[in-house]
Amino acid sequence: MMKHALFNFPRRSKGAGLLEVMVAAGILGLGLLGVAALQMTALKGAATAQHRIRATDLAASMADRIRANLTMDNNYDSGVATNCNVPAQRCASTPDGATSADACTQAQMATYDLWEIRCQNGVRPDGVGQFLPGGTLTVECTDNDSDTADGDACTPGTVFQITVNWEDGINPDTNAVITRSVVIDFIPGS
Repeated sequence: MMKHALFNFPRRSKGAGLLEVMVAAGILGLGLLGVAALQMTALKGAATAQHRIRATDLAASMADRIRANLTMDNNYDSGVATNCNVPAQRCASTPDGATSADACTQAQMATYDLWEIRCQNGVRPDGVGQFLPGGTLTVECTDNDSDTADGDACTPGTVFQITVNWEDGINPDTNAVITRSVVIDFIPGS
């Protein structure tokens, strides 16, 4: 009987050798490390996006509150809060009727608005229960008029600038804190 050349296999090839298995495992390991690094980058990007959305929401909310209490826009012009002491008058309506916004003056409402955005809704300069790590909120009137008789008062038509900052990790090259910002410029009443 004659054997066909196609079926004449060498008897030594019965599977993969140790060297082939080690090379395949090394390639697979490098691929998995790449996927893990990609996943970490995606998670970091998602966290940054979430913080930016939160900061934009807080800044827009502060702008809306200033527009709603337009005659007291000067009371909103403030630097960075250094504490989160609860204002004497809580200017918000509650379902049980315990407090009411109607019982507040416009100046008290401005103080309450600043406290609520800074300390209750996510900025928290003291770092307790914060939504934005290391977050700060500032409201500044950029009054460029030359009239010094009005003191620090913002004149009508003045641009207000609301800035929300937060810490977004540490730069691995310099060990410096990375700070991100959202800035909204608007003119109250327009």
